[in-house]
Formats: sequence, C-alpha cells, structure tokens
Amino acid sequence: MSEAKLKDRIGRISLTKQLIFAISLMMFCVLSVVIIFFYHRTIKVVTQQQAASEVEILGLKRRNFENYFSQIENYSMLLRYNNRLYDMMSSDKPLTYADSTYLKSALRDTFYSRSDIISYELYLLDSRVCFEMSKTGFNVHTAAVDAPQKDPMYRQAVSSSNYLYFCPESEKDGCVLTLCRVFINIVNQRPLAFVKITVDDSFLQKLSEDGEGMQGVLGLTGPGGKLYYTENSEILNSVSLSDMRRSFSTDASDGSFFSQILGKDYLSVYSCSADGRWRFLSLIPQDALEKTTVQTRNMSLILAFIAFFVSVVLIFIMTKAQLKPLQKLARQMQLVGKGDFTARIDGGGNAEVNDLSRQFNLMNVHIESLIKKNYVAELNEKTARLKALEAQINPHFLYNTLQAISTEAVLSGQKTIQRMVESLASMLRYTVQKSNLVPVRTEIKYVKAYLFLQSERFEERLTYRIDVPPDCEEVLIPRISIQVLVENSICHGLENSVEQIQILVSIRRQNGFLHIAVADNGHGMPEERLREVQSLLEPNRTNGNGIGLTNLASRLKILYEGRALLNIRSVLGRGTTVEMHLPEIPNEKKD
Repeated sequence: MSEAKLKDRIGRISLTKQLIFAISLMMFCVLSVVIIFFYHRTIKVVTQQQAASEVEILGLKRRNFENYFSQIENYSMLLRYNNRLYDMMSSDKPLTYADSTYLKSALRDTFYSRSDIISYELYLLDSRVCFEMSKTGFNVHTAAVDAPQKDPMYRQAVSSSNYLYFCPESEKDGCVLTLCRVFINIVNQRPLAFVKITVDDSFLQKLSEDGEGMQGVLGLTGPGGKLYYTENSEILNSVSLSDMRRSFSTDASDGSFFSQILGKDYLSVYSCSADGRWRFLSLIPQDALEKTTVQTRNMSLILAFIAFFVSVVLIFIMTKAQLKPLQKLARQMQLVGKGDFTARIDGGGNAEVNDLSRQFNLMNVHIESLIKKNYVAELNEKTARLKALEAQINPHFLYNTLQAISTEAVLSGQKTIQRMVESLASMLRYTVQKSNLVPVRTEIKYVKAYLFLQSERFEERLTYRIDVPPDCEEVLIPRISIQVLVENSICHGLENSVEQIQILVSIRRQNGFLHIAVADNGHGMPEERLREVQSLLEPNRTNGNGIGLTNLASRLKILYEGRALLNIRSVLGRGTTVEMHLPEIPNEKKD
C-alpha cells in the first residue's frame, strides 16, 4: 500500500476509534493497580494488628506518666504545708535573717528530695524576694524582684481554677516542662507566693527504653497540643504535629493513623488521657511494619512497574501520533497570534482534525479580508488625529501674544499691567522648561513674580517676606517646588479667609541638607484634616498622579531616591508651615 493511500485511510479513522484503542491499553494499567491494591490490603490487616498492640503498650506508658505527673503536682505543694513557711508567706513584714535561713534550708531539703528536678524557684509576693535552687549550684540564691506578679507563668497560674500552670521547657537541654504553682490564703483567696519547678526528661527517657513493641519515636504533647518531649526533634516537631492534628480522633482516647514526615511514611499511634491534658504519640516507620512482607512487596512492585512501563510506552506512541496534527495546528495558530493571517494548514490525521483545519483556513481568509477592508478607514482616522494635534496652540504663539499685550500696556502708560503681563509670561516660560533642577535664585525669581501677581490680586490682604542667604542661592532644587508651597499657603490660607495673612519663605543650609520652610499665619487646619494631608505625603506612597503637595512629594521621592523629606505642621487659628529637607546638590554650572 502506497504512503499516500495509508495517510488517506488514517485520516478517515475517527478520533473516537483511536481513543478506544488507547483506553484499552490503559485498562492493563488498571489491572496492575488492582493487584497492588490487594497486596496493600494484606499489609493493612497486618498493620492493624500491630497497631492495636502498640496502642495498648502506649496506653500503659501514658498511665505511668499521669501517675508521675500527679507526684510532681503534690511535690509542688510541700512548702505550702510547712506552717512556719506559710506564716512567712502571709506576713507583710520583711524577712529576718533567721526566717531567710530557715526558708533556704526548707527549700534545699525539698529540692534534694527528688532527683529529677532541674531548678526550684520560690517567689514571695509581699516581700518581693526570689529564692532559687538548681543543679548547677549547691547553694540557694536570693534575689530581689520588683514585680513578681508580672511573670507570665504566674498570671496563667493565678487565673486557672486550681492555681496551677505548666508549659514545655525548650530553652534548657534535657528538660521537659516547667510547672508554676500559686500558694493562696484559703480564707480570702489572696495569692501569697508561687513556685516554678523545672523537671528533666529522665522519667520519659526511661519510658522510651522500657516496654515491648517496635522501636519508634516517642512523643508527649500537653494542653493545646504543645510538644513537651520527643526522642527525635527532626521527625516529631511542632510542624509535623500541626499536619497530624486533623487525624487525631476527637471521640476516642486511643487510636492510630498513617502520616508522612520528611518524605517517609509512619504509623502514628496515640493514647490520650481521660481529661485530655496528655497525649502520648509513637511514630513507627512503615518499613518496620512491612518486614514480614518485604519479598512479596518487592515482587509485586516489580510486576506493577513493568506493566506500567509497557503501558506508558504504548500510550505515548499512540498519543504522539494523535497529537502531531494538533501540534501542527497549534504552531500555525501561534503565527496567527503574531499577526500572520496568511498561515494555512494542509490537514492530516483523523477526520475531526481535517475538519478543524478547514475551518481554521476559512477563518484566516475571512480575517485577512476584514483587515484589508478596515485598513484604509483606520489610516484615515490616524491622519485626522495627526492634523488635530498639529492644530493645537503653539506655546510660542502664547508668548508672542503676551509680549504684544505688554508692549501695548507700555504705549498706554499702564506700567502695572505691563509688569503683570511680563511676570505672567516669564512664569509661563518657566513652567515649560525641560530641566528638573534649577538654582535657588532662579526659583526665588519666579516665586517673586508669582507673589507679585497675587499681591496685585489681593492687594493689602497679602504680605510676604523672603529670606535667602547668599550661600544658598546656587544650590540646585526641583523646579516649581517653592512655588507649590507658596501657592498652597495662598489657596488654603488666603482664599478661604477674609483676614490679612503674611507668608514667610526662609531657606537655610545645615549638615549637607537644604531646609526650606514656607509659613503663613492663616486659618490653619484641624487635626483630622492635618493627619489626612500628612498621610498623602508619606514617602512609601506610590501615588504620583496628584496635584499640589502630593505631586511634589512624588517628585521629591523620584529625584532624591527617598532621601528628601516633605513635612507639614498646622495649628487651627494660628497658621500652617510646610517644610522641605533636600540633600544639597551644588550648581557646577553657574549662570
């Protein structure tokens, strides 16, 4: 059979028939999955039996620890049962030397009565004294405490119903928890003292070593799910506990589930106390559970892998043959996306792809026709826009017109009008300059022209004074920056009031910065409005499309890369002051 006839026959085969063949191959993979499923089912039965045994062993360890913790709770009350010590705690008088000696002796005897205590601290609330005993020293240390009631553990303990609080101890190696017990006056419920006892992990280490069952990672969590003890902090930590917490059963004290930590599977067995305070958790590696079925597992995995590999190869070959025409169509669509509407597809593949190719070619022909029809109209529209732009007012025409008005004012003897027109023309020419930075003297020149025009407008209602030292005149500053501050004072201080105001412009150099202040004695603004304006001037704002002070703040941020500062102060009824602090930029080219 010729190649052309073969392509034609394949092209007449529908995509549905070809997919049926591919799905038939995938069924082979499904059968392999079924085999693996039954294998894992067998492992699951074995695992459940072993998990039940581990739950029972872990329950025994948990009950032993509960008894141990009850002993620690009773141990924390030993000093409270000493009548002489109780009298010392209840008395608001300073401790005598004899009292202090007796207390140290009692604390030392209590501390050495157990071998698992790391440190023992006694705080007398009224006397504000702390007595501490630890394994690192042989003597009882005494220290004055300004506010023992501010201790976080004391606040937790005094707010609890049994005046007891404990938390995990993570800052000291070999420690499990720190317990805080508050001693109170039974009559009036007034706190008298509290103790803080830090316990080591010797008992939990013994629990980890004793008992039968598989070797796993033993962990202990307390109230709130806090981790108190673990044999391996890399495996069992707060992160892994957080991931496993949703798997804990809320209606049972014992249970088990599977979890994955650091890419490794574990059987997690837990036993929870009746009051919900303590939960023992044991993590047993999955491979330790599967030792008895390793050979069967390996053979099953090999068979499943071979079946999977064969299926993948066959599906890949078939999919590649099916996707080749579609990939060709996708490449032609990319050309169309780039603007080449002359792209065409010759077809190939199955009947559905051939039909899609024909529709694609017809679409390109239609789009190309529409482009040719709309091209002339679009060109005419662009030409009209260009002519409209060319008809806009030329700035030089406006300058010449103002010059003509100024000349006419001179001929008519109107010197004030002449000066106003010349000031306006110079300001207009200044605003359209291309340079971003100008010397201070240049900016002040046009600020004076602006103030002259405003003083002619408001007459005696506006007075101003400009203080610029000679050493500041050549420093470069942003163009129209001082003018914006002056304009702000006039707009908000003069136009909204009928009173006379004075504007003061002052410039100083200090520590490499140029300090510019524009102050007025206008009406000022309330605190709420002042905070609103100050928020608009914050350096971290990216809004640069505003006007006035907001626009100036954005310009300063860009020009000085965040080193400039714009600040505003105002007092209602007393006026407003706006300050700029700019890094000095010397004018190397003086004009």
